[in-house]
Amino acid sequence: MPTGSVLNKINNRGFTFIAVDPEYEVDDNVFLHVTAIQDRDHVDLFARGSRVEFEIVFVSRDGQGRPQARNARPVAETADTGISTSSVGEKRGSVKFRHPMGYGFLVDEKGGHECYAKVTSVPGWVSSLRGFRRV
Repeated sequence: MPTGSVLNKINNRGFTFIAVDPEYEVDDNVFLHVTAIQDRDHVDLFARGSRVEFEIVFVSRDGQGRPQARNARPVAETADTGISTSSVGEKRGSVKFRHPMGYGFLVDEKGGHECYAKVTSVPGWVSSLRGFRRV
């Protein structure tokens, strides 16, 4: 199943686009409508930069096949390497982004790799009023 990164949060019309990872050889960004998300309770997880996996279908529009995502869902892997967070082991880094819904992105202090994380999976993940503290 192809993977990629959400380019922007889902807009008020219910859609966004996904940049497909290069190994899937899809040149265009893939259209994603909120109705194509597997679990609509997780719509807020589709924020800018979120890693997702999805099926691609081609829909005819203006006489051309345009890629659209179906059965999209968030995945927990690093943005740069594709290594599952469950296999990474203990790392130190800092919070890049934290959403009030309880998820965010961490940056490894040594390699600069980003990974998606739920707040409940990161011990000591705290924030202050002015920003985030090192974890």
